[in-house]
Amino acid sequence: MSFRTSPRRLRRSVAGFTLIAALGLSACGGGSGEEGGAAPRPTSLAITTSDAGEDRFATKAPASIKGGLVKIVFKNASKAPHEAQLIRLDGDHTVQEAIKAIDSEEARTPEWLHGAGGVGTIAPGQQGVTFTNLPAGRYAVIDVASGEGEGPPPVSRGALAEFEVTPGKPGELPAAGARIVAKDKGEHGNAGEGQDAEDHEHSFEVTGLKPGKNTVLFDNRSDELHHALLAPIIGDTTLEQVKEALASEEQPSGPPPVDFENTLTTAVLDGQTKEVTELALKPGRYALLCFISDRDGGKPHFAEGMLREVMVR
Repeated sequence: MSFRTSPRRLRRSVAGFTLIAALGLSACGGGSGEEGGAAPRPTSLAITTSDAGEDRFATKAPASIKGGLVKIVFKNASKAPHEAQLIRLDGDHTVQEAIKAIDSEEARTPEWLHGAGGVGTIAPGQQGVTFTNLPAGRYAVIDVASGEGEGPPPVSRGALAEFEVTPGKPGELPAAGARIVAKDKGEHGNAGEGQDAEDHEHSFEVTGLKPGKNTVLFDNRSDELHHALLAPIIGDTTLEQVKEALASEEQPSGPPPVDFENTLTTAVLDGQTKEVTELALKPGRYALLCFISDRDGGKPHFAEGMLREVMVR
C-alpha cells in the first residue's frame, strides 16, 4: 500500500505497500486499565500542521508523551488539507528511511515500520480527534496522503514531526455509536451487497453510520494493515463500475464514479489494533474500501473483498 491515497490520488492505481507486525495485545485498546483501580486517563497528544512559506509546511508535536491510552488532537492550521498519520519505527531506522519506503513502488514492507493510527485527512481550519493505545517507542507523525496531483507529498515539504512515547497503561477506548471492522477470510460478517465473505481474502463489517458527525470504532481484526475509506458514489454508478475505475491505470474518460473531493478516510492501522475516530457524513451511497495491499504485496484490498456499498440515511 502507498499511504498516498488521498481523494486526489484515487484516480490512479495505488502500488502495494503494507506495514508489517501488530502492536500486540497491550496496544489494542479495549483493556480494563489498572486492575482494582480507576481507569487510566488518556494522555493528550496535540499535533498542529500549518503553512511555512510557499509550498512548505510545518508540523508541531510534543517531544515526548506517556503511552497507553492516548487522545490525539490534530489541528489543521494550513490553507491546504492535511492528515496526521502516526508511524512507529523499530531499531535505529530513521523517518527518512520510512518516507522512502512508503513512497516506493516496492510492494513489500520493511518489518521495522508500523502504522499507528492517527487522524485522516481534514480540511483547512478543521480539527480531528482520535483515541487509541500506543506502546512505547520512537514515532513520527507524517502527511503523505493529502498532496495535490502527482507532486511531492506534504511530508517531503515539512509536514512531519518526531516524538517519543514512554511506557503507559492501556485503557478502554471511548464508546462509539458506529463501527467499521476489518476482517480476514473466514471471519463472517455483513460482507456487503453482492458479497460472500468466504469468497474474499478480506472484508468489512459496518454498523451504525448515520448523517452528521459519527464517532466510529475502527477495529482492525485482520492480521494485515488496513484503513477505511468512504467515497460518495455519484448518481446510479454501480459498485462494479467503481471497482473497474479504481483498478484502471488509465485516466477515466467519462465522469468519475465517486466524489473524489469529499472522500473521508481513517488513518492506517496495524493488524489487531483499533481506534475511535470521527467521521462527518452526508446522506447518500458510499463506497467503503481499503487501498492497502498485504504485507507481502499483491493486489490492493479493494480487489480482494474490501469494497462494499454503504447507505447513510
